Amino acid sequence: MSKSDLFVGPSKKKGGSLSFRRRRRKIEKGKVTAAFVLIAELFAVAACAFALVWFFGYRVQMSGQSMETGIDDGDRLLLNRGAYLMKTPKRGDIIAFYPSGNPNVNPTIKRVMGVPGDRLRVEDGYLYINGEEYKGSPAYKNISDPGVLASEITLGPDEYFVIGDNISASEDSRFTTVGYISMSDIIGRVWWNLSFPNVGVPN
Repeated sequence: MSKSDLFVGPSKKKGGSLSFRRRRRKIEKGKVTAAFVLIAELFAVAACAFALVWFFGYRVQMSGQSMETGIDDGDRLLLNRGAYLMKTPKRGDIIAFYPSGNPNVNPTIKRVMGVPGDRLRVEDGYLYINGEEYKGSPAYKNISDPGVLASEITLGPDEYFVIGDNISASEDSRFTTVGYISMSDIIGRVWWNLSFPNVGVPN
């Protein structure tokens, strides 16, 4: 056996061992990377689920008859709590809000009829907005108790006027017990009724 043979054998053996260790490190790194990717994906899914529930899955329950016949007493409703993050309520939106800004009481459900800057009044039972008769529900043509709308009012920069669809059974912005609503009082817009027979998007 030559001297060269004596040196070649161990050198090859050492090289094979190094190569094996490198492959093992790569495999271990790959497993760690895959674990991190899996954790990140699970976190993303959980975050998306949480956001969907927070924005669209918040439940409130209707109390009273002020929104009949579209929303009945006891109906369970879903709110869109992100509806007004980038925009403000518009006339016709059905909203949930804390009366008098008190978060410790059950939310109230009403329809927005006046937005900041609007002029409202009731004359001969008819609702007028900015000098024009409101052409919506027939209920707005027979308002027996105008409350503060007996004379024209003008809403301020952060004032919303809400009225119940069942006007004769509604305690709303016409009365000082409810008054005008500010953005900070609004929880979100009602977007779905979970209760039969009114299930669906409320009109």
